[in-house]
Amino acid sequence: KNFEAVFLAVSNLVHHNKANQDAFRIEKGAIALIVEGLMESHPFALQHVCTALMELTRNENKENQDMISVDHGGIGRLLRVLRVHESAASVQGAGCGAIAEMTRSNRECQCIAYRCAGIQVVLGALRNHPHDKGVQEHGYQALSSLVSHEENQDAFCMEYGAIAMVADALFTERSHPVALQYVCNVLMELARNNNRE
Repeated sequence: KNFEAVFLAVSNLVHHNKANQDAFRIEKGAIALIVEGLMESHPFALQHVCTALMELTRNENKENQDMISVDHGGIGRLLRVLRVHESAASVQGAGCGAIAEMTRSNRECQCIAYRCAGIQVVLGALRNHPHDKGVQEHGYQALSSLVSHEENQDAFCMEYGAIAMVADALFTERSHPVALQYVCNVLMELARNNNRE
């Protein structure tokens, strides 16, 4: 319960606050401590850890993306958490949001996500929680970030039913305009390289 409150406080402190995001990176051991929070077993604590990671890497904060993902193995750890807690919608939604922010416009982080089967994990979250607005929004946000990388795009296209699922989402996500925006982003990324099938 105490860890839950700590991680909630961290996510609130860094929410859209670049100065606090930078302060966490500069403070020795602070980022490592947050990444270690992924070892928590309680879904509510994990949700707040994922939200803190999402907020720390928001707005393409490359230094925090690299420190969390490259230096501390944050993407691999986060994807393991999402595999273990696949039935917890709150963890899946916040975790997909963290994946989206950690990989946005960062080729090295996108490569790490590819090596850790990030596409498959995000597709699993979307399939397992089709009616959860947070999972759908953050899941498609993560997909749009991931498929901008060629290897992730190939992995996406190899997944049975993935393209049909995204195409169907154009009709089912109408009540969630933010999710629909990310669905369109996924399709745009897939269509961007017209040499692909």
